[in-house]
Amino acid sequence: MKELLFILSLIGSITLFSQDESVRGVVKDSASLDPMIAAHVLNRNKGLVTYTNSDGEFKIPAPVGDTLVISNVGYQTLAWIVEKGWDQGKVFLLPTSTIYLDEVVVGKLPTYTRFKEQVMNVQVADSSYVVPGVIITETESPDGILSLNGGLTIKGPFSRLYNAFSKKAKEKKKFKKILSKKPLHDKANLKFTRSWVSQTTKLTGDTLTSFIEYCNFSVEYIAEMPRYIIYEDMMALLPEFLSEYED
Repeated sequence: MKELLFILSLIGSITLFSQDESVRGVVKDSASLDPMIAAHVLNRNKGLVTYTNSDGEFKIPAPVGDTLVISNVGYQTLAWIVEKGWDQGKVFLLPTSTIYLDEVVVGKLPTYTRFKEQVMNVQVADSSYVVPGVIITETESPDGILSLNGGLTIKGPFSRLYNAFSKKAKEKKKFKKILSKKPLHDKANLKFTRSWVSQTTKLTGDTLTSFIEYCNFSVEYIAEMPRYIIYEDMMALLPEFLSEYED
């Protein structure tokens, strides 16, 4: 009988011990020591996840030797190996993610004209850097430094400034705009031809040329409107044009 009671007591102790194999913790900001709400706590060994409450507290099943990974937006992700006694409480400190920005030295600013000249004289080359999961391409000078009038030095991308003033960049944009409108031009040229206007209005020579200019129909209008609408609008302008042309 005594042996049976001893075995039952031993089983109960083991069960109680297994139920207490949890880590109780508090996650805090390492600088301010403020509790961290909704921080992500992962037991990597068991694949269990939980989150901290409004006081930064959490509890997660994790026996000694398991690895806890704690993370939060804007903070470094850190891992701890569970040690004995953590079931009574453990404080976990997360440092913020550090972002190092390029140096910016501000001095006397140049005039707009001088600023424009200096940007135009910069030789631009392509470069890129990779952020995990995201590819970002920037354009910058060969040495990555733009020095203006000896007073303003900027390290890093400045392709936006270059494109704002560069004649070559503007011509490139203009060419792209023309190419984008080419299908409209082709469509308009098939509907609104010189011979069609001449046959319709009976105008010829310089009078015909002047009337086409007088109509001043846009390419978009000619390309999108049915031909009979163009005809009606054109014929509505004809009397007024002839009156002015004769005067």
